[in-house]
Amino acid sequence: MFDNWDNLWLNTSDYKLSSLEEVEKYIAEHGHLPGMPTASQVAEAGIALGETERILTEKVEELTLHLIEMNKEIKALREEITTLKVEE
Repeated sequence: MFDNWDNLWLNTSDYKLSSLEEVEKYIAEHGHLPGMPTASQVAEAGIALGETERILTEKVEELTLHLIEMNKEIKALREEITTLKVEE
């Protein structure tokens, strides 16, 4: 039941988070998120609910990591703006 979940947790140092640009390019080329089955694969083979849940959990974790990075960037930009305003 829990096969393939051992590699899911994204806080391991060997996990490579794709950049949003890479994800955008993949979606443009393939029409779906990386790691997700295509519509034709689902139509042909159906959906394995356990595997789908694992993939969706992975995508939620990836989104969270991207949000953390974006939040860091926003904070840095705000600090830079504040510094520039003070220098004026």
